[in-house]
Amino acid sequence: MNQSKILVDSSAYLCLATTCHPLLFREFGQPCYCLYITDDLRRELEEDSRLEPVVDWIDQPDYRKNRSRTIQLSREERALTELALQYIRAFLDADAKAVAAVDAATLACARVLNLPVVTANEQVRAAAASLGIDTWTTARLKKLLA
Repeated sequence: MNQSKILVDSSAYLCLATTCHPLLFREFGQPCYCLYITDDLRRELEEDSRLEPVVDWIDQPDYRKNRSRTIQLSREERALTELALQYIRAFLDADAKAVAAVDAATLACARVLNLPVVTANEQVRAAAASLGIDTWTTARLKKLLA
């Protein structure tokens, strides 16, 4: 069965990972949905030492394993995502929108692949709307996961 892929940004991941574990790479719903993170977000979650004191589960082996499978991009898609990211950064700077770099990268990937993004961040949602990227709330996702 074909998957309808959905990207998860940093706010949604941190919000949902413990209550809906395993969160990523698990098929659910109709049509067959599956959640992914970008490799940028995976690296950020594994390398940001500021998270560990606040989010004590972040380095637990089962969560690391769940984050290990990220959205796969072809060489062409990676190049297009990098171009989209440059545009998105310029757009965010011009509009003075406070969106984390890792979430801007998620938006760029979503734009290139034409995928929705689950977010709990209003700034990300507003930027995505301006860029024509579909977003889902964490509440909408929880209903489908139930």
